[in-house]
Amino acid sequence: MADLDAKMVPERGALCLSEPLWEEAKRRAAVIVPLVEQKTVAVALAAEAADALGVSTRTVYALIRRYRESGGLLSAFAPVRSQGGRGGTRLLPMPGIGV
Repeated sequence: MADLDAKMVPERGALCLSEPLWEEAKRRAAVIVPLVEQKTVAVALAAEAADALGVSTRTVYALIRRYRESGGLLSAFAPVRSQGGRGGTRLLPMPGIGV
């Protein structure tokens, strides 16, 4: 059993990505990875990348941060869905409190 454990690799969501999401992650990586290699990313470069990808400058910086935090996983560039927002619940119900 120890042999099996040594060969296991933690899965971080990449196996669940559909083909279109995987292609989008690769498209984003082609633009963002060269920026990640810089210590700081100039606003002009981030804006250029945003235009190329059709996203906001803020999203470019978020993708850079996610890629760095992931340790270099391509899946960090996959689109993510918001968990909150209009009409959605943001807070967990508190036990013992009646609403």
